Amino acid sequence: RAFLAVHLNEGRLARDESLDNLMEALSKHLRPSQSDKAESAPVMERARDFLHVLMATDVSLDELASYTGIDRFRLTRQFKRTYGQTPHAYLIRLRLRAARALLAAGKPAAEVAAEVGFSDQSHMGVWFRRAYRLTPAAYQRLCTNLTD
Repeated sequence: RAFLAVHLNEGRLARDESLDNLMEALSKHLRPSQSDKAESAPVMERARDFLHVLMATDVSLDELASYTGIDRFRLTRQFKRTYGQTPHAYLIRLRLRAARALLAAGKPAAEVAAEVGFSDQSHMGVWFRRAYRLTPAAYQRLCTNLTD
């Protein structure tokens, strides 16, 4: 996954998480496992709020860690423990939710993709189909094709 994330030019957060997962898997062979002390809820809320504010930008895990004041490895583990998904997965879901609202309002898919932070319309389409099993255009038709 790390190789593909780097070589397929995924977003910075996706690349960072993939590389961190690789490092964590490799580091288990170098030292005994250490338990994490749970971070306080306010720190994880800060991380979540940071993603909400910067949803449309290419956020890196280092930026998120710097903002919260904890290292990126602990941040990823604690975020996943708190919200049930990694920061990157959370960001994608956040973008998809915003995209759904904009598409339902009748905005063109290309504008929606740029506004919510996907690199282009095609990238949004890939994630949209993966999450909802519909293309953005099909979703938009379903939302706007209502009878009176």
